[in-house]
Amino acid sequence: MGAGNSKDNLYNAINADNPTLASQILKEAPTIINEPVSEENKTTPLGRAAWRGNVEMLYTLIELGADVNFVGPQEISPLQWASQRGKDEAVDFLVQKGAKLDYVSKDNMNALDYAILYGSYNTAWKLINLGLKPREVDWYVAMAKEKHVLFHDYEKMIDHLNRKVPLEETERFDEAPPEPTLKDPVIDPRETWTEFAKRIIEFEEPPLVERDSLPAELRPENRALGRLRSYFNGLSPYPEEDFARPDVAEEHVKDSGHVEVDILKEKAKENGENENENENNDEGLVKAKPEAEEKPEVTDRNVNVMNTEDAESDSPSRKGSDLPNQSCDVLIKPIKAAQVQVAGGHKEQDDKENNIVEA
Repeated sequence: MGAGNSKDNLYNAINADNPTLASQILKEAPTIINEPVSEENKTTPLGRAAWRGNVEMLYTLIELGADVNFVGPQEISPLQWASQRGKDEAVDFLVQKGAKLDYVSKDNMNALDYAILYGSYNTAWKLINLGLKPREVDWYVAMAKEKHVLFHDYEKMIDHLNRKVPLEETERFDEAPPEPTLKDPVIDPRETWTEFAKRIIEFEEPPLVERDSLPAELRPENRALGRLRSYFNGLSPYPEEDFARPDVAEEHVKDSGHVEVDILKEKAKENGENENENENNDEGLVKAKPEAEEKPEVTDRNVNVMNTEDAESDSPSRKGSDLPNQSCDVLIKPIKAAQVQVAGGHKEQDDKENNIVEA
């Protein structure tokens, strides 16, 4: 069995919490006991077992030669992995086996820092009782932002830890407070271009602050860029009360292009043109109707002309286009009646397809 296959098999055995299988694999390939078992996260067998919190697996690996303080390529100790995940039994076992409490990872964090950062209160409480001390609140807040850790109320947590309040007597630390409702929100002009580009790429909302919290020179109504960014995000750069002033309202229309008003005006204009067009069409129909419905007077002369023309219709020089207008109207009327009947049939079919029931 190759070393690569042995590592994969050992990794799978640890994830399956199967110490018997892990023991068999390590007896066949003992040299991989302190080597990374995963190319993805570079953890050692003991580090992976600590992350999962399986004490029986930890015991088996240490008995087969795993170093309790070996950190591997990620430079995070097994104790720190267990602390980060809040695996209290694994933490107790590793400390008993000689895990170093004061080891600092490449992120300048010890086991207590990992426990606090990821909200493992009970583990942090144990480590403080073993002699470790927490840092300032701001340090954890900054580190959480850097590592994109979910919200934890570090101020409340550290206060409880310093007073050594047991877990069962504490409140939850992972419930974020509700976002404050801003009375006059504006886009925070202190956002950097890097933050702006990242926000656009990730389709995030712009950071908002209260207008009154900004100095006058940074407020959007006083900066061309501020007005542009406000309009771009669908916000007004001006305070609501300022719209009572004609000069501000006019400036707002000038800067924004007053898109909404332009659209309304355009729609009103289109509606007006459509109404005028409809009125004109109606008038045209009224005027044209008598002409369209004007019936020719049928006389003997007309009948004679029709008979004459019909008799000569076979001649190439005499086509239907040469017939008198009145005679054409007499011929076309049956065709129009047929068209109306066909159109009625189409409408009836359409109504059936749309499940329209006539009253």
